[in-house]
Amino acid sequence: MARNQRLTKEEIQEDKFIEGLLKIYAFLKSNLQTIIVAAVVVLVAVAAYAAYYQNQENRRAEATLALRQATEAYKTAEESLFDAEKLAESEALLTTAQTQLKTVFEKYANTTFADKARYQYANTLYYQGNYSEARTQFQQLVAQHQPENQMDSLYAQKAIGNTYEQEGDYENAIAAYQARAFPPTPQLSPQIRKFVLMEAKFNQALAYGKSGDSASARDTYKEIVDEFRSTLETGLTEKSRELIEEAKEVIAAIGEPLDADVSNPKKLEFVLTEPELNQALAHKKSGDSEALRAVYNRIAGEFGHTLEVGLAQNSVEHVESAKVVIAAIAEPFDIDIPKAEKLENEKRYFEAYVAYTDAIRTYKVRKDIHGRLPSDLRKQIGNFEKGAMTVINSIQNARRAENEGRESSALYSYDLVVELQTLGLNRRLYENALFNYKRLESGQ
Repeated sequence: MARNQRLTKEEIQEDKFIEGLLKIYAFLKSNLQTIIVAAVVVLVAVAAYAAYYQNQENRRAEATLALRQATEAYKTAEESLFDAEKLAESEALLTTAQTQLKTVFEKYANTTFADKARYQYANTLYYQGNYSEARTQFQQLVAQHQPENQMDSLYAQKAIGNTYEQEGDYENAIAAYQARAFPPTPQLSPQIRKFVLMEAKFNQALAYGKSGDSASARDTYKEIVDEFRSTLETGLTEKSRELIEEAKEVIAAIGEPLDADVSNPKKLEFVLTEPELNQALAHKKSGDSEALRAVYNRIAGEFGHTLEVGLAQNSVEHVESAKVVIAAIAEPFDIDIPKAEKLENEKRYFEAYVAYTDAIRTYKVRKDIHGRLPSDLRKQIGNFEKGAMTVINSIQNARRAENEGRESSALYSYDLVVELQTLGLNRRLYENALFNYKRLESGQ
């Protein structure tokens, strides 16, 4: 009888479940009012947040439209200042723009819209010759601006120097152009900051000149020139290091030592009748290694083209012609990977890149002679070779132009490789600084 009255496992679990439900019911019954209040509070909070969010979105849309309209009025007024036919109406246009811009930064204070409106408003005052009030507005923007408008804060600080300069207060202008006067800009790239501060330094040099301090003006121009060249060299170094990694990727794809004996070809007798080969021999005797490399690069290019044409046309004549050319210049095409690695370890990155490129091209030439280069690898090497020669020729042309005093040509070639603006460099400003530095230096 006792055995029959023993509860099963399922019955025990069911009793626990019922007991739990009863406890929950008792809790809800005793705390019903509190739960209802909490639920209402949550609902009200969600509704309030939704209303706030919607209100902010509406306000943002209104501010966007207001700033757009004010900016259009500002641009119209600005254009009229440089149009002789509209010059008479420029004052009225400026006043209209000022009214709209002021409304924006007063109504939507502490927003990105307010910062941009204030900057443009300050510019209109500057155009009117009201330098003191313009400066006040620029200073307020520098002191208080949204993180998204750090670019505007830099230009506002530069504009402060402009206002002093227009008033003939060169001492304060020079101080305003100092790098330490500019606000921190952690959200901007260093290159953008460098670009603006370099412009300010140029203005500082001009202010020194206007104040009669030619020595300080010369020294400031020299700082601009030196900083430009230092930044350019750093950019070229970084670019060369990137390109070296690309070269190593090609070498890894080759999958065998580049200086492996791929054929042990029989030496061919060859009379140097080709003009370019005679030219190469002359450069070699004179010790002009750069010119020698350029000639051999052209010969290698012609060889590759001739060989590819021969293979495509199944022309033995073309292929044999290419073999004769390359055999005649076997010595300059020795592969020298250790040299490239040594130059890289010495941090002579551009020279190392040239050496790696020469090694890869030589490997391709040797393989092509015997038709042992897979088509996909030939394509990869060809693409690398094309890009490498553009870089190498551009830098060599730039350095040659520098040695000959052709600065504009040198900068053009450098720009093809590193894109000067991405380094925070201003080519026009550099050329003007260099011109003024040389002018003041020669006038001593």
